[in-house]
Amino acid sequence: MDCQLSLTSLITLTSLADTNQFRSLRSLHLRIFSSVTLENIGDALDSPTSLFLQALPPLNRLSLTNYFGVLTLSVILAHHGPTLHSLHLAPNPKTTTTSSLITFHRSTTPPFYHSATIVAQIATHCPRLEYLGLPVQRQQGGPQEVAAYRALGKLRRLERVELFLNCGVLPVLVLGCAGSAAEEAQAEREAEAEFLRKLMVNSAVDEVLARAIFGEIAGAGGVLLERLGVKPAVPAFLASKWSIMR
Repeated sequence: MDCQLSLTSLITLTSLADTNQFRSLRSLHLRIFSSVTLENIGDALDSPTSLFLQALPPLNRLSLTNYFGVLTLSVILAHHGPTLHSLHLAPNPKTTTTSSLITFHRSTTPPFYHSATIVAQIATHCPRLEYLGLPVQRQQGGPQEVAAYRALGKLRRLERVELFLNCGVLPVLVLGCAGSAAEEAQAEREAEAEFLRKLMVNSAVDEVLARAIFGEIAGAGGVLLERLGVKPAVPAFLASKWSIMR
């Protein structure tokens, strides 16, 4: 089943699912959109999406594009995880453009990108996964970013991985300066310079990085990884898509 749904349609389908109308469904590609512009649209759609997925029978293949969050992921893991062979969670395209950089930089609630802890939960609840597509937050190659890659190695049956690397910089809080206006301006300029430095580092997605990520996943022990796809997002002016095969 491949469908693109509005929030209204999603609610209608949930009612049908509650009456067991989709009892034979095993594969679902769901793209969710909203005609209403909200600051936290992902939060608004998270609950209805989770209710719809909860009402479905356990799936073998699930692809979810656009908006998803903690509630949705919890239902995926608990209800569908044990039977899933393929799981594809793609980010909202509206957060993968260069024009969204400043908004993302100054936001206090960054987009939902998966941490090492959540990847480990996926490994625990989805032991049969052979394919996984997942958004991951770049953090200048730091320990938390590397830990997310290594956690993928816990999926012993995993053969193919597709990573959507968010190259944007996590929100930075600039504390107020007690000095003069000139000192406040200087502090702001320094914060912006640090933001740009991190952005450039995050955006340097090349073959060396792709092979390093492959090595971190495959080197975690026991995984059957055959292919890794790396797709940078937010922004990609220094980055390219890469595909690494064993």
